[in-house]
Amino acid sequence: MAWLYDKEENTMVCMASLYSDRWVITSAACASKQFDHVVVGDYNMYQPDGEQSITVAEVIIHPDFDSETYANDIALVKLAYKVDFGNGRAETLGRLSSPTLDGLEAKQCVMSGWGLSLSQDWLWPTASDLQELRINKVNDSECKDQGLPLPPTSFCFKSTRMHASPCMRDEGAPIVCTIRNKKTHVGIYSFHRKADGCKFGPKAATKISSFKSWIRQNTRTPIIRSENINATATQPQHNVVK
Repeated sequence: MAWLYDKEENTMVCMASLYSDRWVITSAACASKQFDHVVVGDYNMYQPDGEQSITVAEVIIHPDFDSETYANDIALVKLAYKVDFGNGRAETLGRLSSPTLDGLEAKQCVMSGWGLSLSQDWLWPTASDLQELRINKVNDSECKDQGLPLPPTSFCFKSTRMHASPCMRDEGAPIVCTIRNKKTHVGIYSFHRKADGCKFGPKAATKISSFKSWIRQNTRTPIIRSENINATATQPQHNVVK
């Protein structure tokens, strides 16, 4: 897990996920904002606990990103130096999803982040500890019925629990499902409408499967997985959001 950090303003900008020891994945809308560092391996937002703050070396926004429809809402951020997996706090998210999302409706997936909680006011503080929200993919019509843009590169999802929802600054957060007993990165929380506050309801996510070739072409590096470096590391338990 990772987050985009504007060091000058001392502000968390968006969520992201660690793809390899030099690259993170986030949304294009997030990558269009001002930030200069990426924080990886964090758990408590307000206390030092082994996280690494790494300078940004390069930002690659998908060339076909459409800020009106949120089509192709994906970006890559290259880190100035490699993540240190040695303390067991940083971890990659596992394999990228297969071309189809068929069957995910029956699977419980997880989205993680530190976004605002229990508030419709963006000035309220972010969550202190890393939160987890259990979600399911739902029919695309649920998003379209709410007037949410849902291009072919996106899918619709919803929390499995009433009154729980992603909120502002959760944009860019990874959606991970267990498929054939392996953690699989299937989506990126695409955007949050301020008018929705933190209300329960359908949300839109970018399909990772639509961009596997683009990701691999632009990172141009063998994927170094954290589990191959420090298989015995103990990760902190995450809280369930709200």
